[in-house]
Amino acid sequence: RALGDIFQALKLRFDVEPAQTVADIRDHLSITRKYAIPLLEYCDRVGHTTRDGDRRRAGDRLEMILAEHQSEHD
Repeated sequence: RALGDIFQALKLRFDVEPAQTVADIRDHLSITRKYAIPLLEYCDRVGHTTRDGDRRRAGDRLEMILAEHQSEHD
């Protein structure tokens, strides 16, 4: 899966429920915990997600990266 597709899937998931557990995101992306944790740690680090206890929320950069990704494909 391309990162742009993953970010889009995360955005859609956060639109449904603003706070997601690792398990929620893992299941939504159909990946294992082995891959979900490093992915979410990366997303936290760059601002796509924000960790809030055991849940993640959409970060400020998630909307921005999706807009950039969309403009590249227009």
